[in-house]
Amino acid sequence: MDITTRSADPVGRLDLVGVIRCLVFLQGALLVASVVEATVFLSFVGPSGAGAGLLTALAAALTLLAAAGIARRSRRARRWTFVAEVGVLLLAAVDVALAAILGGQMPATSLVMRVVIPVVVIVLLRRAEVRVAFGVRSAGGAA
Repeated sequence: MDITTRSADPVGRLDLVGVIRCLVFLQGALLVASVVEATVFLSFVGPSGAGAGLLTALAAALTLLAAAGIARRSRRARRWTFVAEVGVLLLAAVDVALAAILGGQMPATSLVMRVVIPVVVIVLLRRAEVRVAFGVRSAGGAA
């Protein structure tokens, strides 16, 4: 039985927009898990950390909306995803610096979610074939 699959790309390359969408969706799913964790924590501690939980829920919703926009190849979603990933990297740099100064450690999951995935998404969003897929004509510019 032959079960080979063929992509829409005649060259057979992986669809980079799909990879970006999956990575952004993964970030959103991890944020949803963080919201669930925060909800359980707040049920024991009380409403003192409700603000952080609400901000995490907002970030999860916006990240999942960005993943949907990436799937539609929306230029606005590409731009906002790029800006959000740069913001995540800046906050991760602060966290890593504080952990180094205070002698703490960052869990590997946190490093992957806050450093590796955003770097990969930014690099993929900057590739020429992804720019063409989103209809971005100019070769210059940040996004």
